[in-house]
Amino acid sequence: MKTKTNNVDTVYGGSSQFSWLERDPRQVILFAGYPFSKDYNDDRGHINMLEDVRATKRLNLDDSDPKHTPATCYSCKSSDNPGLWAELGMEAYDKMSFNEMTPNINNTIGCANCHEAETMRLIVTNPALKEAFERQGKDWETFSRQEMRTVVCANCHVEYYFKGDGKYLTFPWDNGTTVVEISLIMKKRVSKIGCIQKLKPPCLRHSILNMNSSPRVPRTTTRVFPAQIVTCHTQATAPQNTLHTMCIVHCLMLNNLVVNAMRIQSLSLNV
Repeated sequence: MKTKTNNVDTVYGGSSQFSWLERDPRQVILFAGYPFSKDYNDDRGHINMLEDVRATKRLNLDDSDPKHTPATCYSCKSSDNPGLWAELGMEAYDKMSFNEMTPNINNTIGCANCHEAETMRLIVTNPALKEAFERQGKDWETFSRQEMRTVVCANCHVEYYFKGDGKYLTFPWDNGTTVVEISLIMKKRVSKIGCIQKLKPPCLRHSILNMNSSPRVPRTTTRVFPAQIVTCHTQATAPQNTLHTMCIVHCLMLNNLVVNAMRIQSLSLNV
């Protein structure tokens, strides 16, 4: 697979191995109080998933610590998962620790994460995705093949949280999948975490959003966002017409999907 050897650095990160915290130290401040302030390395493609997740400093492998890393963190890292979910059930899977699950995880992301073995048709394999649709009154089995080409990505590429002491993988889609609709769920459950004094109002979970923008954007710009204030800082030395816009979005973990980034831009971040 070319992703194993095609270690190219690009404007958007590419598949090279580097630390975002070293490349842009401001992100240490933006992620203050959140594990990404300890370690945030660029994603290098599916073939490197297991190697990278096992190497990150965000892991807490002390199972005697109540805050140890749960097996849930393997949910989007291996093609062994559909079989394990079928065998154990997701509840039992998520209750295990990362250490306990490691011997069962031997293969990185692959065909089994999106395809039915017998027919190779596109399917939902993640129970959390199936349950999220069910709470919306939707049946993924009724979706067209064209719709499934997008849906299968949501087996992994979505916003999520770990519910309860069992760290049960949950998608905050009960009100819908737009950023505003997701924020209604996240606002109810996100608790305050340690943040530096400079970030006010008191910082809640936040994300960094990379967006393309006009080079005429002011160095610092503020926009009113539903429920909170969003402050954006643009990188002074942006390549050509691409600016790296870093946004502290309080009360909200942004969806990884590009469509939701576009929704944010159209809703309030007119930058």
